Amino acid sequence: MQPHDIDWQDYLDKPAKAAQDLGEILHRGELALFVGAGISKGLGAPSWHSLARAMARDSKVGGGGINRKRITGGDLANIFTKIKRNSGNFDALLKKWLYYKWTKKSGNWASHTLVALGSLMSGSTRGRVDTMLTLNFDSIVEMYLRLYGFVPQSISTFPCILRRADVHIFHSHGYLPLDSTDGDDTDILLSKQTYLEAMGENDNFRKRMMEYVFGQKRVLAIGLSGDDDFSRSVLAAVAKKKAHGSLLGFWVVSREDSDDKIKDLRDSKLAAVRLNSYSELPEWLFMIARCAARLTTV
Repeated sequence: MQPHDIDWQDYLDKPAKAAQDLGEILHRGELALFVGAGISKGLGAPSWHSLARAMARDSKVGGGGINRKRITGGDLANIFTKIKRNSGNFDALLKKWLYYKWTKKSGNWASHTLVALGSLMSGSTRGRVDTMLTLNFDSIVEMYLRLYGFVPQSISTFPCILRRADVHIFHSHGYLPLDSTDGDDTDILLSKQTYLEAMGENDNFRKRMMEYVFGQKRVLAIGLSGDDDFSRSVLAAVAKKKAHGSLLGFWVVSREDSDDKIKDLRDSKLAAVRLNSYSELPEWLFMIARCAARLTTV
C-alpha cells in the first residue's frame, strides 16, 4: 500500500481490503492501537455513559437521562464536572464504579475482542504491536497481558523513560489501576475544567504523549465513539503536519455512524472501516494478523 493509492470508499466498504493493508503495516512494525471503552465490552467495564449515571446517582446529582442519544462529548464532561463538585473524593468514586462489576477471575477470562487484540501484541516474526494509546483509565489490558506472561509498561505521564517491555500502554487521559502491580493512580482527564486546561496548554503533557504515538506509528482506532474533542484535535494537528503522508491510520466504525463522521475522519487522514456489527471485530483483527503472517517467509 502506498499513501497516494488510497481509495477511501474501498476501505469503508471492504474490511478485507483494509485488513490486508493493515497486515502490511503490522508486518513492518509500524502499527499502534488506539482504543476506547468499546474494547472492554463483555468484561464488566462500564461505558462512559453508564459510568456517569452511576457516579451521578452516588453523588446525589441525578443520573436520569444520561445516555448516548441525548448526551455526547462536551455535555458528558459537564456532568462529570457536577459530580466532581459534589463528591468528597472524585477519584475514589470513579474507581469504585469503574471496577464495580469486576470479579476476581481465573483461567482465560478475556473477551473475544481482547484475545484478538492480544494476538496483534504477541511476539511474532510476522510483526507485532508494541504500542497502545488508550483513553481508558482501567488496567484490564495490563491484567490480560500479565495473565499470559507478557510485560506491559503503563505510561500516564510524559516525557518518560520507555523501559524494556513487550507493550508500552499510554494512558493519555489518566490511569486508575485495580492493583498496584500495574502502576499507580494518576490525574484523570474527565471533567470540563481538566479538558479546558489540557486543550489550552500548548505544551500539555497529554498532547505531547498523543503526538508522540501518532507521530511514530500509523494507528488502528477501535472502540472509540469519536466524541472526545481533545484526542480528535490532536489527531487533526498531527495529520496537518503530514508526517505519514496521506494516511494517518484506520478507524473502525459501525453501520450507525453517520456520513459526516466518516468525512470528519477522512479530513484527519483516517480511513473509516465499516463492520456490520461489533461481533465481527475479533475475526477481522485475526485477519490482520494472518495477512501479516502471509508476508513472512521462513
